[in-house]
Amino acid sequence: MTGGTEGAEQGGARNLREGQILRGGGAIAGAQFVLWWLWWLITIDTRDDYGLGLGGGIAAIGICCLGPLAAVLAGFLHSLVFTWPVTALARTGAARTKTRARWWAAAGLVLLAAGYAWPLARVGAAPYAQVWAWAAAFGVLPLAGVAHAARRGASGRTVMRAAGWLLGFGLLFGFGGGIIADQAGWIRTYEPPRLERTEYVARWTGDDGARLTLRADGSATAERLPRVGPGREVGGERCTGTGTWQFREEGSAGRHETRFVRDGVTVTLPSCDDAYDWQVAGDRDHPELFAAYGVDPDEVRILRRG
Repeated sequence: MTGGTEGAEQGGARNLREGQILRGGGAIAGAQFVLWWLWWLITIDTRDDYGLGLGGGIAAIGICCLGPLAAVLAGFLHSLVFTWPVTALARTGAARTKTRARWWAAAGLVLLAAGYAWPLARVGAAPYAQVWAWAAAFGVLPLAGVAHAARRGASGRTVMRAAGWLLGFGLLFGFGGGIIADQAGWIRTYEPPRLERTEYVARWTGDDGARLTLRADGSATAERLPRVGPGREVGGERCTGTGTWQFREEGSAGRHETRFVRDGVTVTLPSCDDAYDWQVAGDRDHPELFAAYGVDPDEVRILRRG
C-alpha cells in the first residue's frame, strides 16, 4: 500500500507541468498575499503612531486599488522563486532515492526559507528567526495545493480552485472577523500618551543630531533643530538658539493655521525667527515628540526623551 501511494504521488507530480505548478502555486500564494494586505489594511490604525493614515489621498488610492494587484503579482513571483524550485527538488529527490516526495519538499521549504530570510533580515525587515518562520509559513499552502493536485493526478485547475476557495473564505472571514473584532474592541487603535507639563521638561534628541532642551521655567535651547511646517523642505534648514516653550493641549491652536490633534509643545526661538509645533507620540514610558512636513513617513521628524 505504501509503495502504491508513493508511486501515485510521484506519478501525479510528473503529470503536473512546470506551467501548471507556477500558475497553481502562484494563485494560492497570491490569495495569501491578498489576505495579508487586507489584514494590514484593517489593522493600520494600531500602528499609526504619527497620524499619517495611508499617506494622503493619492497614496490611499494607490494602496487600496493597486494593493490586490501587487499581491497577485507577488504570489506568482513567490511561485517562481519558491514553489517551483521546492517542487522540482522533491520530484528529483523522490525519483532518485525512492523516498516520499513530501520529505524532500519539507527539507526544501525549510532551507529555501532560511536562504531568503537572510537578506531580508539584513535590511532590517525583522529579526532573522521571525523572517525565516514567516517565509516558511507562506510556502506551506502553495506547496500543499500542488502536492494535493499531484496525488490526485489532477491538472493545475485543481490548485486554482483551491486558491479560489482560500481567497473566498479568507475575504468572508476577514471582513466579517474584522468588523466583529473592531466592534468588540479586540483591535485597539493607537492612542498617544497624555503627559503632564512637568514630564516634557527634559532633553529630547533625534537620530539626525537634533537636540531640544525644555526647562521647568519655560526656557528652551535648540541645537540643530529642523525647521518644521508647511512648505519646509525635508532635511533643510536647521536652527540653533534659545527661546521659550509652551505646553499645548489637544485641540489648542498651533502655528500655520493648524490645531494640535494631540498634546504637545510650541517652541519659540527668536534667533531663528520661527516657532515650532511638536506633538506627542510613543508611549508613556518612552514618549516622543514629532513634527510632520507632510503625510509621508520620510517627512516626519522625531525627538525622543532622554
